[in-house]
Amino acid sequence: VQADIIAQGDFSSQIKLRSEKDRLGTAINNMTAMLHQNKEESNHQNWLKDGVGQLNQNLSGDLEPRDLANRAIGAIGRYLNAGRGVFYALTEDGDRLSLLGSYMYTERESLSAEFRLGEGAVGQGALEKKPIALTHLRADEAPITSGTASGKPLYTYTIPLLQENELVGVIELAAFQPFDELQREFLKEASHA
Repeated sequence: VQADIIAQGDFSSQIKLRSEKDRLGTAINNMTAMLHQNKEESNHQNWLKDGVGQLNQNLSGDLEPRDLANRAIGAIGRYLNAGRGVFYALTEDGDRLSLLGSYMYTERESLSAEFRLGEGAVGQGALEKKPIALTHLRADEAPITSGTASGKPLYTYTIPLLQENELVGVIELAAFQPFDELQREFLKEASHA
């Protein structure tokens, strides 16, 4: 019966060992655990590939920079179930980042459309060329809004966009839930795509 369950791709159950010396049962349980781990890794890789593929598909064609930015942040935001996202592009003079695209973003007086390098999480992530994750944000943060609800984000992820290790922009996503390791891996791949 257990062999049939394993053959159908269900690797979640374990065989009840007959004794501490049940080598066959132990071997089957070990094999099942390895198959389960391999299946999980395969699912993760497929999820990453699908996400990068969807992003690339959204960015294909001859697009104006603003359309490209809106499509990029929209595709990333939807794929990660983020509540809000912004895309800042490095200005030609190379010392500022200017808001170019957004996803579910509502302009607020307290939120800037431009950052200098080193200013705020956006500018600091750009300066260091490293992601910044902020958790447990203040209650006065701009809310994530929909037509029927509004709530304060608890997490933001600021990711520099690099092309051949040169800064081209920064994206920032706000969410109610923390991004797991797989979602952060997708952001890493998407920021270098």
